[in-house]
Amino acid sequence: MTEAIPISTLVDRVLAELQRLHYAPHSIVSYRRYYNRLLRYAAAEGVGCIFH
Repeated sequence: MTEAIPISTLVDRVLAELQRLHYAPHSIVSYRRYYNRLLRYAAAEGVGCIFH
């Protein structure tokens, strides 16, 4: 059985992992901006989950 994971949860996990790996703060801000655009696009298209 597949589990639906909200895209926003995946984004949060990725950003937390970047911090854990000691990415530069500027890099994390850049990724956060990109992911926010991705989340807005997904919301506009009616896509909220990825199946795992």
